[in-house]
Amino acid sequence: MRRSLLLAVAGTVVAGSLIGAGFVFLRKKDAPDARPLPPVAGGDSGQGESPPAARSHEPYPFKRVVLVSIGINHYPKLRGTTDLRFAAADAAEVADVCESLYGYEVVRLSGEKATRQEIETTLKRYGQALGNEDALVVFFAGHGQVVPLTSESEAGFLIPADADLDINDKSDPARWQSQALEMQSVADLLESMKARHVVLIADACCSGFLIRRGALDRADLRTFLLGDKSRSIFTATTRYQSAREDAAAKHGYFTAALLGELRKDEAASVLDLHLPVMKSVAAKTNGAMTPQFGQIGSGDGMFVFVPKSIPRSQLEADLSGRSLGEDSPRGLSGVQRRSRERAGATTTLADFVEAFEAPNYRFSADPDGNAKRWEAKLSRYQVNASLGDPWAMGALSACFANGLGTEKSPERALHWARQADRFKAPAGLGRFLLARCYETGLGVVANPVAAGKLLSESAAVHFPPALRVRGERKSSEREAAEKDLLKAFDGGVFSASVPLARLTFGEKTPKREDVAAAVKRLEVAKGVPAADHELWAVYLGRGEAFPTKDVEKAKSHLVRAAEAGHAVSQRELAVEHYRDPGEFFTARAKADFPKDFEKASKWAALAAGQDDPGAHHLLAELHRHGKGGPADHEKYRSHLDAAVRGKWSAAMNEYYWELCRGKLFKQDFSRALKTAEESAALGHAEGHYNLGYYYLAILDPETKKTSLKEGVETFLQNDHANTHRTLHHYWQAYKLGKHPGAKRFLESYWKEHTANRGSLAVDDDLEKHFPETARELFGSTDFEKKK
Repeated sequence: MRRSLLLAVAGTVVAGSLIGAGFVFLRKKDAPDARPLPPVAGGDSGQGESPPAARSHEPYPFKRVVLVSIGINHYPKLRGTTDLRFAAADAAEVADVCESLYGYEVVRLSGEKATRQEIETTLKRYGQALGNEDALVVFFAGHGQVVPLTSESEAGFLIPADADLDINDKSDPARWQSQALEMQSVADLLESMKARHVVLIADACCSGFLIRRGALDRADLRTFLLGDKSRSIFTATTRYQSAREDAAAKHGYFTAALLGELRKDEAASVLDLHLPVMKSVAAKTNGAMTPQFGQIGSGDGMFVFVPKSIPRSQLEADLSGRSLGEDSPRGLSGVQRRSRERAGATTTLADFVEAFEAPNYRFSADPDGNAKRWEAKLSRYQVNASLGDPWAMGALSACFANGLGTEKSPERALHWARQADRFKAPAGLGRFLLARCYETGLGVVANPVAAGKLLSESAAVHFPPALRVRGERKSSEREAAEKDLLKAFDGGVFSASVPLARLTFGEKTPKREDVAAAVKRLEVAKGVPAADHELWAVYLGRGEAFPTKDVEKAKSHLVRAAEAGHAVSQRELAVEHYRDPGEFFTARAKADFPKDFEKASKWAALAAGQDDPGAHHLLAELHRHGKGGPADHEKYRSHLDAAVRGKWSAAMNEYYWELCRGKLFKQDFSRALKTAEESAALGHAEGHYNLGYYYLAILDPETKKTSLKEGVETFLQNDHANTHRTLHHYWQAYKLGKHPGAKRFLESYWKEHTANRGSLAVDDDLEKHFPETARELFGSTDFEKKK
């Protein structure tokens, strides 16, 4: 197994210059590899002079392309780890393919020849020998390590074959600098070389790079090949991943995929190789390895691997523009076509926001179609993220957090949040993503304090999604909330229109012009399911300040939100199709949807799949009464239980009565009492009413005896200790929801208040135990006392 390669990155950003990168490779082997090394081809490096150039093939459009292939299995002086298994084989096979299929000059540094001095000397020699019409490719497979320099910085080291080190002893950076190759120096050397293109390919765990963006938007072959120089990095993994070996292939997973692409008989840029290699390796390792591509330095070019089998005349025609991509898919025009396709696939703020706020498409009207759409988006984001695009990293974090195009993975969501946080632009993105991770415990232990701090940092630099979240949380501070939300909306986060609208619609007497502005913003965001849901309510008619009632428009918004997977909209659409005004369990229908129990069941099931408690309650009713299918009391109990767990008021009310009746549920007055208490604690009027009735009628819950006595006179004559509780809860039920049953009881109570002496004890107990209720009840003018 290959173990971690981490990157030490240092340096300061200078416009268009190397930021500073280093990377270290660490691979581990199970047993020594005793196979002899393959013979050296193309000359081995001597001391002080360049090996003779092979002139049998001139790699168009260059004069020379040299491959330095380094593979180290055996480390005689390296302690703390085992030798490697396939590193030498990786380097040998890459050298063979590049020599035989591409005609490149090959320098092999394997085994004991790959000393620190020899590697440095070889790279420096070619740095001077190769010029503006040449290219250098360096392949490395071997051990490496990251060593801390200070509490806040670290350095990466390539470990040569002759290194006298303990790989686990990081206490002496000076010793590492004397024995190994510090990657900052290697990066500086690559940048200083005279060759037009330099490519460094590493099959090992690596940390990632701070690189320039822009690799997607090039489409001019002359820029690729003959324009600016380039320095490309192509590695097997991200910073936090371990590279692995494929025992069946006898190569690393990365090298095996790379060789498969190199053996194809067509021209391919480094980026063309990276994309299929990344997908293949990620798939075969189940995401444990994600190859990375990046560029350092200021050039806009990119090296292209051109097989020597492609006729020079075809290549010249491609480069001059005389041939089309479809006429020569093997040639350079195919490279150009792929580049143009990538240029149209960049990631934006809108992509990130869509992924961050997306409902669960698995419960949409078209789950299979949406799954394919998100799988395609995920693939594009993976490509762009591997090219150093922070927006794509943010979108990937959101995809793994929400399970879009893939299964949910808190660890990978956190990984891409951290990757995005390494970039200074766009400002606030990484801080915002990490805030979400700490808030929800996504890959880390939940930490509300850290989450709040990170969110504040993101909002402080005016990151629109952070402003949207902060604004919604400031709903009690109207002016500050509105300011944040407007900035978020203007910045492209159109979902901010929803809390903005709620602020306006929540006013006692909203101004017509404010309502019009809020509705306009919602219409702009109509692709946002929550905005469509708000518009559904708006066009049903909400008052004089609102637009004229338009039922058809209201229905279109509700259907669109439901089809997108918005759970509340799905539940309300199910209620619309249920259309039974006699049922007490949920809201009444508001529009003229046709009664259709099958559609009601379909939409309720989608919403219930997202744990919407009201949808569970509706499904319970459908199964209880056999509407849309045969009655199923087991499913009725299951969905009612789910609705009760979701604290749905009407379901808790129904559950209470089921426990009291003992028909479809086992009679249990203790559970009934607990259910009513939980409902009342949530502020449900029905919960208070049920508690009032419980204390009025159910006198002996311990022995499960009941006498459902009704009538105020019976109540007043009863001297049990709970009579004052009956009054208290009926008053709360009336105060919270004008509950009709509670109103009837209280009206009867007032009529008998002065006529029955038993009431005096009740009044005294009420004042003693519930003084606020006593003041409100006795001071109320809603009920007429008996004269």
